Amino acid sequence: MARAEAADLLRHIPLFSACSEEECSRLGANALDIRLSRGESLFQRDEPCLGMHVLVLGRIKLVTGSRHGVEKVIEIIHPGQSFGEAVLFLQQPYPVNALAIDDSLALFLPASVL
Repeated sequence: MARAEAADLLRHIPLFSACSEEECSRLGANALDIRLSRGESLFQRDEPCLGMHVLVLGRIKLVTGSRHGVEKVIEIIHPGQSFGEAVLFLQQPYPVNALAIDDSLALFLPASVL
């Protein structure tokens, strides 16, 4: 994804709606594209959270497992949604697994640029 496109996308995310054009451009310039195939993991429970994500294309499910090995879906993330920011700001590891339901594209915004 082009950096200008990333900056434009970020301007429409509620978390960044109060940011200036300059700030969104800086964030977009530092965003990393993460392409996932269907079923691929974006992150695993208990991994350190080093940034946040914005979904561009596809769908991501946030899931946790039960004691009996049954998957419990916590949330389905759709294009235009951000996720991981609460865990990042709390400086906690991820409490869930994130798996691509479809072929997906996410932007990763490292904590160092936030």
